[in-house]
Amino acid sequence: MSRLQRQWVECLRNQISDHHANEKQRKDKTLQIAKEIATVARTNMQGVAKDKVVQLQEKLPRMSFEMLALKRHTAHR
Repeated sequence: MSRLQRQWVECLRNQISDHHANEKQRKDKTLQIAKEIATVARTNMQGVAKDKVVQLQEKLPRMSFEMLALKRHTAHR
C-alpha cells in the first residue's frame, strides 16, 4: 500500500471514529429531548405545551456522514 493510500485510509478511519462519537452524542441528545417531550405531553397538551413540544422537536440534532477529501500538498520532489 502506498504512503498516500495509507494516509487516506487513516484519514477515513479517523473520520468514521469521529462520526461514531458524534452519532452517540446525537442519540443521547435525542433521548434527552424525547424525555422532555414526554414530560410536557403528560403534563398538558394544550396551547403553550403544544408549542413547547414543537420547539423541542426542532432542537433534535440532524447529522449525516460526509467524507472530507484529504488536503493535497503540492510539494514536488
